[in-house]
Amino acid sequence: MSKFKLDPNDPQTQNINSIRVAVIASLVSIAVTLGMSALSDTNDWAILFDAVLVMGLAFGVLMKSRTCAIILFIYFVLTKIAIAIVNPTNISGHLFSIAFIMAYWMGVKGTFGYHKLKKTLAQQQTVHGAGVQPTE
Repeated sequence: MSKFKLDPNDPQTQNINSIRVAVIASLVSIAVTLGMSALSDTNDWAILFDAVLVMGLAFGVLMKSRTCAIILFIYFVLTKIAIAIVNPTNISGHLFSIAFIMAYWMGVKGTFGYHKLKKTLAQQQTVHGAGVQPTE
């Protein structure tokens, strides 16, 4: 058991959890993409490129990169729009994508919230001094 307890009501904990949701959604997306590629007999480089791109962006989101979070969100939405144009009859696939869109949006919110709170805390430490007084 860890000696550090994370407060679920703490804004920074919420930001980190939102980031984790986006990263987990990315890993699921990569697994599904590679799994579907393995099941089909096509050896398509575009599928491998998609998986590697999402993996790199997911790593960026894990490192709390706002840019990676935005690109991951936009890339997923644009990909799903392109798929919907090509195959508009796949309603269940479109509905399933909503969960991923929400997860990736949580990543965007989490990364921005993380950096905003980090900046606020740094400014408070500058104003109140770098030393943090222990409370008992």
